[in-house]
Amino acid sequence: MRRNRVPHSPPSPYRALAHHPANGQPADSVALLRSFNSEANPTRPIRPSPLAASTIPDMPLDLLDRIRSFPLFMSAPEEFLVAIGKHLRPQVHAAHDHILTEGDEAKAMYWLVRGVVGVTSRDGEAIYAELRPGAFFGEIGVLMDMPRTATIVAHTKCLLLVLKKEDLRQELPRFPDMEKAIREEAHERLTILNKKRRETGRYLKVAKGPIAAREAAPGEVSTGEVGVIKEGAVVNTKKRKSPSPGVIEDPTAGSALGSGLVNVRQTLKELPLFSTLPPDILHFLGMSAQPKTYSPFTDIVRQGTVGNEIYFIVRGEAEVIHDSPDGKQEKRRTRSSLVRPRLRQGQYFGEVASLGLSHRRTATVRSITAVECLMISGEALDELWKRCAPDIRKQVEDTARTRIRPTDNDVEMKDAGELLEKENASPSTPTRSTPPQVTFTTPSKPASPVKDESDQMEPKDPDPYLSVDMENLRNRRRGSLAPPTPPLTESPGSPTISGLRLRLLDTSAPVKFHAPSPSPDSEVPAKKARILPSRPHVHQEPRLPDDILVAIFQYLELAELLRLRQISSHWRRILTTSPKLGTHADLSSYNRKVTDEALINVITPFLGPRPISIDISNCFHISDAGFSTLWKVCGKNVKVWRMKSVWDVSANQILDMSENAKGLEEVDWSNCRKVGDNLLARVVGWVVPEHPPQNTKQMITSNSLTAARLRAHQQQQQQQQQQKQAVVLPPPGTVIGCPKLKRLDLSYCKHITDRSMAHMAAHASNRLQSLSLTRCTSITDAGFQSWTSFRFTNLSRLCLADCTYLSDNAVVALVHAAKFLTHLDLSFCCALSDTATEVVALGLPQLRELRMAFCGSAVSDNSLACVALHLNDLERLSVRGCVRVTESGIEHVLDGCGRLAWADISQCRNLEGWLNGGGVARWGYDERREGEGKNRGAEMVAPGTTNLTSARGTLRNVNPHARQQVAFVVEKGAGAGPSGLLLALLLSKEGIPVEILEASHELDKQPRAAIYGSPAIPDLRRAGVIDEIRRRGMSPTSMCWRRFQDHSLITGMDASVLENLDGEDLRMACMVLDQLDQLMLDEFLSKYNGQVRWNHKVVGTGQDEKQAWVDVQTPEGETKVYGDYIIGCDGAGSAVRKSLFGDEYPGFTWDRQIVATNVYYDFGKFGFKDSNFILHPDHFFMAAKLTTDGLYRVTYGEAPGLTWEQMRERQPWKFELMLPGHPKPGEYKLVNMSPYKMHQRCAPKFRVGRILLAADAAHLCNPWGGMGITGGFVDVGGLYDCLAGIWRGQADESILDLYSEKRIEKYRTVIDPVSQDNFRRVSDSDPDTLLARDPVMKACKAAENDLEMQKQMYLSFFDMKYDFTQHYKAAA
Repeated sequence: MRRNRVPHSPPSPYRALAHHPANGQPADSVALLRSFNSEANPTRPIRPSPLAASTIPDMPLDLLDRIRSFPLFMSAPEEFLVAIGKHLRPQVHAAHDHILTEGDEAKAMYWLVRGVVGVTSRDGEAIYAELRPGAFFGEIGVLMDMPRTATIVAHTKCLLLVLKKEDLRQELPRFPDMEKAIREEAHERLTILNKKRRETGRYLKVAKGPIAAREAAPGEVSTGEVGVIKEGAVVNTKKRKSPSPGVIEDPTAGSALGSGLVNVRQTLKELPLFSTLPPDILHFLGMSAQPKTYSPFTDIVRQGTVGNEIYFIVRGEAEVIHDSPDGKQEKRRTRSSLVRPRLRQGQYFGEVASLGLSHRRTATVRSITAVECLMISGEALDELWKRCAPDIRKQVEDTARTRIRPTDNDVEMKDAGELLEKENASPSTPTRSTPPQVTFTTPSKPASPVKDESDQMEPKDPDPYLSVDMENLRNRRRGSLAPPTPPLTESPGSPTISGLRLRLLDTSAPVKFHAPSPSPDSEVPAKKARILPSRPHVHQEPRLPDDILVAIFQYLELAELLRLRQISSHWRRILTTSPKLGTHADLSSYNRKVTDEALINVITPFLGPRPISIDISNCFHISDAGFSTLWKVCGKNVKVWRMKSVWDVSANQILDMSENAKGLEEVDWSNCRKVGDNLLARVVGWVVPEHPPQNTKQMITSNSLTAARLRAHQQQQQQQQQQKQAVVLPPPGTVIGCPKLKRLDLSYCKHITDRSMAHMAAHASNRLQSLSLTRCTSITDAGFQSWTSFRFTNLSRLCLADCTYLSDNAVVALVHAAKFLTHLDLSFCCALSDTATEVVALGLPQLRELRMAFCGSAVSDNSLACVALHLNDLERLSVRGCVRVTESGIEHVLDGCGRLAWADISQCRNLEGWLNGGGVARWGYDERREGEGKNRGAEMVAPGTTNLTSARGTLRNVNPHARQQVAFVVEKGAGAGPSGLLLALLLSKEGIPVEILEASHELDKQPRAAIYGSPAIPDLRRAGVIDEIRRRGMSPTSMCWRRFQDHSLITGMDASVLENLDGEDLRMACMVLDQLDQLMLDEFLSKYNGQVRWNHKVVGTGQDEKQAWVDVQTPEGETKVYGDYIIGCDGAGSAVRKSLFGDEYPGFTWDRQIVATNVYYDFGKFGFKDSNFILHPDHFFMAAKLTTDGLYRVTYGEAPGLTWEQMRERQPWKFELMLPGHPKPGEYKLVNMSPYKMHQRCAPKFRVGRILLAADAAHLCNPWGGMGITGGFVDVGGLYDCLAGIWRGQADESILDLYSEKRIEKYRTVIDPVSQDNFRRVSDSDPDTLLARDPVMKACKAAENDLEMQKQMYLSFFDMKYDFTQHYKAAA
């Protein structure tokens, strides 16, 4: 039975509570809320109907609460909410979606109903705040017609309510009072926001035309505050004695005022002081208020000072301190007798002096926590009294008089001892009279979380971290031994965190128990505790001398040294005091475990001031708290400080670290986002020059500046100068910064600009030895042109890789300034030309290493000839990917550079002929076969040398051109594989920390799989790369089998049937695998800040009940890398698998040889489709289109037992025999070629404890049909579901056993048999009768005109997948 229904009520978007959407229409808001709840939190209880308690018909309670929480709508009538509510639309965003982007046009405002979003800078690197359900955003841009002021990114899956700008404007004219109130309040909030941000010059402007270029992203080190470089010196303009960089953090970050979340008018109106003021005067006060922020334990106002401002606390807590009157001797008080009233959110102070009731401040107000206030100046109050009625001022004065502390109520506190003498008694527990409570009538905001709602403030201990009662209780204990307690006072240099003084344990001294001594302020006499006599012990001489122990300890890592402290007190003393230990603190290998707590409590007390080098690279858990303790305790003598990719340490802390370590010689700040011009200038330093007169300023004027404007500007500056306090500058000759700094790594520090280049030239040109500026894209030609007046006499290494904006002008300038360079890296500097290379060859005669990989037009045969002519000492050269290099250019270099020992010529497509002609063998050896090359001797014969043969062997003719062999890099070794990169992407997207170990120093470029089957598409989509794969590559739409004799069609299938399968494109994807690897690597590094350790070769594994690890070989030696899990995605020769099962890899190897090639040839003119399988017992092959420009993968069979040279010699003959048109070598272009063996193998298990296997490390199959790469991607998708379930708490570790079981089952039932059938089909001994015998080909033939049947055949490949999420814990 339906009750209270209006017969013809209009439909509401909030109706249909539990109904499914009809006719495919989108779900209503309530259904969307419920479905979101069940997906995001399956254990969330089902709440009653949202309509049950709603005061507005048809509007769910959740939505009503969100709208009511919006400050602008708090006082809105229900009619207005109903009108607005009908335009609200729910909107769902996935994690990491960009909801708003800074600078974009504002089109809507949003309420956050479910999930968490982050307020970030435009580039996503600086996070200002996190908003949770109930928050709102976007209203300022909508109401004030201005672009977006920040970027909003979803941190989790989010449900939003959206109100479009046009809908709001449509309804506002119907409610003129609300329109006025909303616009006035939005203006007030915008004014407060601008005032808050103006502290760093980052205020917002209402757009009145085209949107201007965005301002500097918060988090950047601001420039122009420390000083400017004039005439080769840095001139400081700050008011502080020791210049420091400007404020780095955005003051609005995490600020209630800066975020605009404070209803200014409501805050003022809720105060009794202004509760009766009319709206127009409240608006005036809201526009006049000034935001203020105070750090903990800062005096906001001081007793006895002059001031007429009123302060309103928006956030935080402060205490009121009444100092003793002048000239009055104050008796000594105990700590518990101090009574200090507290002020909290919603309370105010300062009105007594501002109203003229007292000439000076009557008390001191000091912040206890960080405090944000709204301050109203005396001028604004004077204007207020003019606007309001006289009785309002009288009412305000009456309220203020109640706040004045009466002098006759002061109570003189007596000490406990004095009271005892007065009473002539000595009870065991003395008593004293209770002092009167101090009253402080400050009305508080009703909703503020204040424990005591009364106006009477209870006595509070002034030290929030000291419990006097507990100290007294300890003193009453009799006959007990007190544990070692830290002293109450510490040295000023002791590290602190969050206001707590940290005590560094002295581990060199034995622990002694002592009885507590009575405190001077103790209220009761302390009883003396009995002390036990020390137990006698026999002194034993150590078995090894201390110097031998120290020599052994020097070979151990820090974690081992920490554990060895437990052996004995003698070892502990040596480990903690020996100056030869702990000198090189490398924490990078423990980056996932090093936290602030570990640094403060364990590492820094152990190391002390001993380190001379510290490496905390990639320690992403370290923040300012831990870092400050590290440099204060351990940084005094440090010469080398490496902190690559440490993002949560502020620039101020880095600056303080450098000022503490004046002996710094090397710093690595690569990928540190807080490093900018100001910080770098302070650390590089300078010598303070003679001070210019303070009243004179240099000014550069343009021609358009009139004389009148110039005079007015100068007068204004003079007035401002007179008002300012005189600037205190260091005396001339003072050394600022680190005068010994020699080596700088600033890679990926994008805030470094030309200003830093000029500063380094002016102040460090005579000491810099090494400088890395990889991908510092803010540096332009002008930065290097500022070097031309200086000489970098000691600079030997310079890396400018990926500085894509540098041109030949920059190279000319740096060559002129740094003539003694021995190592130069210009890789990926694509704007250079041949001129730059020739300038380098002519101007840098001492160069020993030159890297110009992928420099485009900068490297040609002519420029290499110049290199060969002038760089006689060159030892290493990289021209990788330089397509203009031919046989002539590389021969010039090899002939002219007699000391050349290494050359990277990979991906130089015009060198294929030289490589095939044996060029590498004539001059050296392939680096991949380094052992074979070295076995031929340390020397080789240069071309043209005569060999003489005799009965005793080969005699080498002595030739003046004899030289060492050259190690050529022709193709890169096995790199980070596609399966490992895909898994890293998926886990990183979930927020799970991932680290990739790679044996090579870059990705593999050999021709491998390039077509990814439909079952892998969902996992590529989850990783966020499928759209880019289809954009850069292609989506094959056809597959067929052909006869060898005339290449005629037998049968095939149309993959376009999967283009729109329930709205999802499941067609196969095609992209050259090395390009896919690079795409996923770029995503992993840039979007998820992943870490790849190159040149880390795994040689073994280990594990215990808490963690697993791998033993790796690096250029620096062997080390261990730890993790919660080790996942082997290291290919067919997996070192991880071999560490578990040895050489056991059950299965077999085909007695057939295949060769994979990439070739440009026009198959299209012969009617070939995207994927073509040509059937033949011996000359079978596959031709699959890889790119839209005509690159094909041709994989063909070869006779077994051939050598690599024999296969290369037979390749032209095979192509002419197999390919349509029977082309000669000049009719196609062979890009690369690689032989492969085919295997069908599967590991016994995919999981052993905390070590797991996936993809080729777990199983192998032949490449026909793409089952190998597709199966590997499906493995990774399933393993991701298992690990993500453990991470979220939806599954336990037993799901990993299920992963091993099910993936082995899918390999044996789907991947292995299907791939075997694919190869047997293409190499069948009687291909003419295969169509009649093979069930798959017969089914394809029958389905040629039946698209639905073809779709079902394609979908049958999805049998290789398994849904592990069905084993998550029960959702309900």
